[in-house]
Amino acid sequence: MAPCIKVPIPAGQLRVAFKNNPPLISGIAGDSPLVGRVKIGYLFKQLILGNGAKMEGLDTNELVSALNEHSDDPNRMIKFEMCLPTESVVVLQAGAHGLHVEEKNGKPILTRIDYDSPLRKELRVGMVVDTIVFEDGYKISGFSAKEIEGLLDASDDNAKRTIIFRNPDSELSSRSSSLPLFQRIDLPAGTANEIGLRLTGEVAKITSITAGSPLDGSVRAGFVLETMKHPEGHEFRALSGKEMTRCINSTSAVEGRIAILKDPKQNKLPSMTTTKLMIASEGTLDDFGISVEGDIATIANVTNVSPYNGLINRGFRVKFFGWADGTEFEELTANELTEVIRDSSGVEGRYMLLENETAEEIAPTIVNIELQPGQLGAVFKGVPPVLTRLSPDSPLNGLVEIGMVVDVLKLSTGKVYSDMDTLEFSNALKMSSDDPLREIRFINLDEVELTKPSALPEKSEVEQPDETESVEKPLLASVVYQPDETESVEEPLFEPSDEVNVVLPIGKLSVTFKGSKRAIVSTVKESSPLFGVIPEGMGVDVVKIKGRKYMELNAADLAELLRETSDIPDRMIKLRDMENPEEFSQIPDELEVVLPAGKLGIIFAGTPPVAKSFKETSTIAGAMPPGMFVDKLKMSSGHCVSGFTTKELVKYLADYSVKDGRVLVLRSIKTQRASPKEEVFPDNLEIPLPCGKLGISFKGRAQARVSRLHEESQLLGIAIIGMNLDSIVVPGGSTFCGMTAAEAARVLVETKKVVGRKMLLKSPSNKNMAPRNFDGDSLSSSQGSTEISKRVG
Repeated sequence: MAPCIKVPIPAGQLRVAFKNNPPLISGIAGDSPLVGRVKIGYLFKQLILGNGAKMEGLDTNELVSALNEHSDDPNRMIKFEMCLPTESVVVLQAGAHGLHVEEKNGKPILTRIDYDSPLRKELRVGMVVDTIVFEDGYKISGFSAKEIEGLLDASDDNAKRTIIFRNPDSELSSRSSSLPLFQRIDLPAGTANEIGLRLTGEVAKITSITAGSPLDGSVRAGFVLETMKHPEGHEFRALSGKEMTRCINSTSAVEGRIAILKDPKQNKLPSMTTTKLMIASEGTLDDFGISVEGDIATIANVTNVSPYNGLINRGFRVKFFGWADGTEFEELTANELTEVIRDSSGVEGRYMLLENETAEEIAPTIVNIELQPGQLGAVFKGVPPVLTRLSPDSPLNGLVEIGMVVDVLKLSTGKVYSDMDTLEFSNALKMSSDDPLREIRFINLDEVELTKPSALPEKSEVEQPDETESVEKPLLASVVYQPDETESVEEPLFEPSDEVNVVLPIGKLSVTFKGSKRAIVSTVKESSPLFGVIPEGMGVDVVKIKGRKYMELNAADLAELLRETSDIPDRMIKLRDMENPEEFSQIPDELEVVLPAGKLGIIFAGTPPVAKSFKETSTIAGAMPPGMFVDKLKMSSGHCVSGFTTKELVKYLADYSVKDGRVLVLRSIKTQRASPKEEVFPDNLEIPLPCGKLGISFKGRAQARVSRLHEESQLLGIAIIGMNLDSIVVPGGSTFCGMTAAEAARVLVETKKVVGRKMLLKSPSNKNMAPRNFDGDSLSSSQGSTEISKRVG
């Protein structure tokens, strides 16, 4: 039986909704006098009137009638059984949600709700996260707490995520996941590794997306990358994971690529690999570095210097060859194809359609691996153990996909391990590292169930750890402290003062607070270590914890903050006389924080971004008050951005991490609105260029502009994406102005060994650009300009 609570209710309307028989609380208005004392799901037990009469066994209609009939009774009390609701459904908006989910007894339990969470009034601690439906239609059920936290963090810019919470004693959904039917996405420039995609299988299946990838949160593992479209008209359909990865890598400098993703469970996938290759209007197969053979022309070789290397593969048959006016040849022999391509040189819109049969299987669902003695070179996480990373020399490379789950481990001695968590699996591997005949069964958990211990020839001999007790914390807003029986509490004499600063002890305080706007000390019990130290009636000005100052706390927020930090030493609380309200600290409307170079040790969440937590090594925790969001980021160069998501802010901070002078502009969550999305560039930016590869990309056929800075770029934190290239100055008197992207890349590549080069960038709003001055003949002519990549380095 659940514990009970009895609360006094004032005269007037309660603003509480009831449903079912017997009645349970189904809703609480924000202005209800019972806010913070009762919760949704509480079950009605008894109504006690001011004259002592008790009313029990009422249904919902009778209870509502009784409350209305005696609404003028100021001495009523109501008793509830503190039950959890059967189900709660909430919709998460973009940004921080303040929900903390932990694995308890094999279930993802909501263990804490932050005091500033917008969902505090809608949810109850102790409920199980059963199902989540994301904005793109991706649906999961029965996932672990760690998986849920990761998915929610990765989707914090989603405007609509629906979560279904269930009572832990009710029937919960079994583990499952379903992808949207299909999805069309823009692939950013970069290799598969740079954009965080891992593809495997006979038809390219996404097995993992690297954390921090530009696709993280918008693309799901499990999708098949069925088609990739190139802005020049190339189209690649139903390639294998290896072929599609090679294709992505070969077009890494290209912007504007499009990928069509499909759920393999809901779609019939093509049985034939096809590639539509747009070829230059001028040239022959020999010019293109392509050779063919066979009665139906088949690709025999593509040279390393071919502009189509990586786009087509050996063994592909040329099904059609044609051009833009509708002319098309089908299944030509190698000689015929060679001749037709030679004769059509000069015709616009030429293309080849190539095909190759694919296998039936998309990706394995069960893999049995026989291991040799030694290290596995793999990282596993969760319950059951999920493969999350492989080292380059791991014996599992090419055999097991990231995301597969360890089902069974068998040793040569006959021992069989199953139903393991990651720690148990790791210990079993370590103890058997010299076993020459170990065997691991990996499965895709979405398609194959875990092996039940009863189905094994021998039970696992891995010791199961004792279950740890999970104690639900009280839901009341007061904080209670009970001293040790051996503690002697000295009662110091309190001397009145307008201001009191107290270092709080670890543990419970036996102090209660009141106040919906500002917390006021209501009661200090005699058993409290603060009895005689803090006076009743004083207001809470500031609470300082680990260098951070919490201001403008009401009673409920303060109580939750103190409870959550009860094990942290050296907490400080400052109290002030309530007769001097002008002396209380306030969260500033706006605050600028100058950042040091290097990593900050901050974890941000939400849109606009809010500092969620700080690492122990962070040097700026004390400079960022709670209750503020990041509105702008300003750089010493004059570059300023606003209106960003958490992911965008983290990327900006990382790109400029080597620079001093970064400034975060913070604004109050309560009083201020976020600035619109905007980027302000410096009018002019002169950059000395080092020798060697620069790792910078340009875009623009008429006017080159910076389109990308690569991870290894020497110009990270110096050059700014989006600025126009005005000129490049090369020592010796050469100044190149008004260049296209290809021309700029050519100049930088061919002068990469020259010391003392300079590049001048200008804001897109700066119309005072230098007139064109580009003499291609003055550069080395070892490569034609059409062969120069727009990426430099």
